[in-house]
Amino acid sequence: MRATGESGELRVGHRHAAVLGRWTIEPAGRSFVLRASVASEDAFWVNERPLDVLLDVGGTRWLWRHANVELGGGEVVARISELPIVEMRS
Repeated sequence: MRATGESGELRVGHRHAAVLGRWTIEPAGRSFVLRASVASEDAFWVNERPLDVLLDVGGTRWLWRHANVELGGGEVVARISELPIVEMRS
């Protein structure tokens, strides 16, 4: 599976840690790698854990709870090994 999108976010619970811009998901062995640009971040919440990743995909949101996220240089990198929780966007 390969996927791309234009927006998403990182959250700690219901707190916004970062707003994501363009993102891609690509295969990496038996898992996938998410790479996303960081449009803005909350200096406190972005350093808290666990972080949830939410990606906007059409009329849905893909959610990974407690993702293993690395932040640096205006980019997010996360290794994904499970299917997302899919929610309808409101």
